[in-house]
Amino acid sequence: MAAHLVRAGDAAGIAPLLRIPEVDAGFVKKVLNLGIQGIVLPHGTRKSAEALLRAVRYEPEGIRGSCPAIRQANYGPPNWKEFQDEANREILVIPLIEDPATLAAPMRWYFVAPARKLPGSSFRFDVRRTGRRSGLARS
Repeated sequence: MAAHLVRAGDAAGIAPLLRIPEVDAGFVKKVLNLGIQGIVLPHGTRKSAEALLRAVRYEPEGIRGSCPAIRQANYGPPNWKEFQDEANREILVIPLIEDPATLAAPMRWYFVAPARKLPGSSFRFDVRRTGRRSGLARS
């Protein structure tokens, strides 16, 4: 089913994202090989966000296995190393913040439901590109 949705997204010019229930490096590798361009992680914690970052990236930045004969790489890119570097740079990982500790993870994007506040926090959140904590706004 996911493969059909990825192809439909490609045909429509939409970057396919997938919400996963938990970090499973084997499952993450399979869906990325299909062409998923981003992973959304619910209940993100610092530990799970860091594990997901390792799972989505090729070595030396991560643990994702290497096989050039995958849909995401058009079944064999001319320069595999260049493809890996671009894939590591372009993959989108979005943890859904439900714990203040997640803010310490090295993420470029964060998402919290509109008007939601973290328990015990005076922050409100916007969805925006950010460098660690710079996407937060005080309420």
